Amino acid sequence: MQDLLGLLFLFLMAFYVFYPLLFKNKAIFLRDYHFITYPFRYFLSQAFHQGIIPYWTPHGFSGMPFMAAFHPGVFYPPSVVFFLPDTLLAINLFYFIHFLVLGSFLYLLGKLWGLSFVARLCSSVTGMLSGFIVAATLTSNFFLGAVWLPIVFWMYLKYRQEKRIGYFIGTVLAIAQFQKAQESARRAIVQFKDGEEIWGLLGEGADQSDSTGFFFCRNKAIGFWLLVFLLGIWLALGRNNPLYEYVYHSIPLLELFRFPAKFFFVSSFAAVFLTGFVLDALLNHTEKRRLTIYPVVTVLILLLALVVWVGLNQPYLGMENSLIFLFIFGFAYILFYFGKIRKIVFATLVLLLIIVDLNLKDFRLLPLIDRKFYEEKPVLADALKDAYGKHRVYSGRIQQSSFSTLLPASNSLDGMLLLKQYLTPFTGMVYGIENAAGKAGLGMGISKQVIWVAAMKQADADGRLRILKRSNVGYWIDPNGENPLDSNGDPVISPDRIRVFKDALPRAYLVPGVRLAKDSQWLNAYYAEAFDPLQHVLLSEPVEFAPSNHFEGKVEEVSYRPNHVTVKTSQEGTGFLVLVDSYFPGWTVTVDGKEEKILRANYFYRAVQLGPGEHTLEFDYFPEGFREGLIVSAFSLLILIALPLCKPFKRVPLPRSVPFPPDPGESP
Repeated sequence: MQDLLGLLFLFLMAFYVFYPLLFKNKAIFLRDYHFITYPFRYFLSQAFHQGIIPYWTPHGFSGMPFMAAFHPGVFYPPSVVFFLPDTLLAINLFYFIHFLVLGSFLYLLGKLWGLSFVARLCSSVTGMLSGFIVAATLTSNFFLGAVWLPIVFWMYLKYRQEKRIGYFIGTVLAIAQFQKAQESARRAIVQFKDGEEIWGLLGEGADQSDSTGFFFCRNKAIGFWLLVFLLGIWLALGRNNPLYEYVYHSIPLLELFRFPAKFFFVSSFAAVFLTGFVLDALLNHTEKRRLTIYPVVTVLILLLALVVWVGLNQPYLGMENSLIFLFIFGFAYILFYFGKIRKIVFATLVLLLIIVDLNLKDFRLLPLIDRKFYEEKPVLADALKDAYGKHRVYSGRIQQSSFSTLLPASNSLDGMLLLKQYLTPFTGMVYGIENAAGKAGLGMGISKQVIWVAAMKQADADGRLRILKRSNVGYWIDPNGENPLDSNGDPVISPDRIRVFKDALPRAYLVPGVRLAKDSQWLNAYYAEAFDPLQHVLLSEPVEFAPSNHFEGKVEEVSYRPNHVTVKTSQEGTGFLVLVDSYFPGWTVTVDGKEEKILRANYFYRAVQLGPGEHTLEFDYFPEGFREGLIVSAFSLLILIALPLCKPFKRVPLPRSVPFPPDPGESP
């Protein structure tokens, strides 16, 4: 009954936190959530509604494998919520479920570790509301890794205790999910700068009890997690730590943390576990008078001095509440020490202080906005609605010598509204617009597209224009210019900011000639001003081809369906169809019902050799290795189901052996 009450309390806590998201028409926004998480989840939701598996998306990098990106989670079980018709509600439920799972498994883990009821709740609440984990919601997969870590610990400890194979398999699966989520975290939650983010990210509500952990270092659990906590802080200092470079490259696994600030992940969870262990130790040692009041009061005075110093040097952090909570904690502890209040009363007060402190301070790191932010289309979306399947869009700098494919970033509300209007990469998943660019590092096997970004950075202004036009970019959203305000005072970008490239390459076209190019020269040859892509296609492998004396042809139709492209052509003479969509393993093509080979063309794209006449080409995408993966997954699932049902073999006792009588004539 106590555990049911504890889990119910955590449910109510999660419900309280997510009430604005579930019932007040609010939505999460800012940073990666706006640019990556929402578009990918929206695209996944729309695919589920159509009854298809989204293997491919045409909306970034001139087309990319959707399932190879790290955000979609097509077969991730909680993604079932995206079958709901309301995508924003589905996303909010998705995060609500994960916050609840995180708190519940922290509670169950605390029980396995022998923590008291209130200490379990303190650790769980600290985990659910701590600044780092809350802020990790903006980088979706980093947050999912945080959710799966206590599940890994719990599964492993249950297996150690009960030796059931089901817990062992659960441990392996949880580790796999945790590792996938961590590898897919593209960047840190915040960039470290002079240590000013440490206070809020670790969850200062827990510091009131964690700071007394030094008194209980002889407790193995406290000593271990305190060491992990300090190690994470030490590594998070990055280059401010003189030994960081040597340690980072010398110790295995540390290079999985791509940015120093990611080591806050380690310290944050150490602080979560320390909260419960230190609270129980403080209660027990005080009750048994193993701890005098003077060291605790000394630590509280030092913490008060630290809070005052931080508040004076960083006024924007708003340390007033921290001072109040420290005074309350100190006063309550004195009352508890002298027997004026019971242990359960003091422990409950600590739990309430943590809840209030983290709600006031750290949960604001999850910014909310009215859901109309996502529901209202940018002005340019309607102006570009007819571009789908014909020409791509690009938004970003071209003339500036200091080039970036991203627009000037801003975490202010006006800045986010402005970036939404620019239709940055991947937002096209929501508005049906295909972008030539994208965000590097979001998936496996798209290194060629990252090279496209590098080519744009290295080229001059004329070269960038040529690259865009040869990437089927027919519309460029010019970021330079004034941004007027609408009736609500929000910045907008009018359609006159769209620059139309009438000489951009069409999505699909026919060419009469072919050239071979070496890998080292391929890209430069394609983007060279002297090269005419309408007359020749650049291939890296030789083909049997006899050019015609007379060639004439045109593409009659290009149509798209999920994971599929249909192209209809008519021509006189032999030539090549060039489709300015990303070349990627897994694509197959049939020409008039007969399977043909797709050639990698112009470094990035696809080409098919065609003879004279009318042709219908059907391009289909199915990921390589997907069938094999399904077989392995199905076999693993059978093992997962069967092994817990199997009873271990019992050793059959043999009767005690009786010595044979000696043979006649044999000496005894």
